[in-house]
Amino acid sequence: MDQANQAEGALALRPTFIAMAAIGALATAAAFWMAGRFTALSVALGVVTALLDLLLLARMVRGFLGQRRGGLPWGVVAVLKFVLLFGGLFVLTRFGLIEVLPFLLGFGCLPLGIVAAQFGGAGRTQGDS
Repeated sequence: MDQANQAEGALALRPTFIAMAAIGALATAAAFWMAGRFTALSVALGVVTALLDLLLLARMVRGFLGQRRGGLPWGVVAVLKFVLLFGGLFVLTRFGLIEVLPFLLGFGCLPLGIVAAQFGGAGRTQGDS
């Protein structure tokens, strides 16, 4: 039953990932066209970070909801996720490896992808009319 719930959760998020990737690809292409390669790389890194962030967040929520004794301590994973996210962003900006605003533009595909997937019907369940 646990495997079935994981597969169902992955299928439910597929439209969101597709919408995020499409919006991110468009934003990266626009950044390359308007501002060049370095800006486009910053946008692309923001998109990849957003995709990985949502993937890990979905795993953490499933872990919190299905927590059993002796399992992975998802609270520790959540703290590590935020430390790595903000620490990684600090390192990337401190050493000039990315531009901050284009990175945030790429990361902005996370809420936009969620909203776009909801408009596309991803939020409906079988019982909805």
